[in-house]
Amino acid sequence: MVYIKVNQDNTVVIGGTEITASMKAQGYKGYNKSIPNVPFLKWDPKAKALIEDVGASTSILNEVKTSKIAELQAGFTADVKAISDASSHEMVSWTEQKAEALAYKASKTAPTPFIDAQLIARNLGETKLALVNKILANANAYSVAYATLLGKFQSLTAAVNTATTEQDIRAVLWTKPTTGAI
Repeated sequence: MVYIKVNQDNTVVIGGTEITASMKAQGYKGYNKSIPNVPFLKWDPKAKALIEDVGASTSILNEVKTSKIAELQAGFTADVKAISDASSHEMVSWTEQKAEALAYKASKTAPTPFIDAQLIARNLGETKLALVNKILANANAYSVAYATLLGKFQSLTAAVNTATTEQDIRAVLWTKPTTGAI
């Protein structure tokens, strides 16, 4: 419980913090950031009392949510980069590689110009089937790892968006998932 005290000299003390003249001039808005668990208050001249300023509370809560989602996005992005050691140039070809590999697995006569060129250029002595299997294994591993990270990001973002207190928002933290990642 937070106590509000009005001294004989008309100074106001909320939660042990004396309210300054500048705070009074601003209608008591904004000072609450430094006092945990105190609602944003404003002076209501009709009631001659401090009342909760729901608009200010909502505005601050939205700022905290936006900041937390940006923090989660940064963690998600860093972990997505970490699950692949491939360059962006190589990643551009993954869709084509996977499509050709799936086609080849379905029919050994399917055209696979990308894989054929890759197999010749690699010059590692591997068979086409071995390269196709490697492509599909890597594609599946990446898909599982990416889906795990994306699901975690979506879950944490939902938790932030439904949180009703600053404390609940700040408690949401990005940690690398331990299952499904490469």
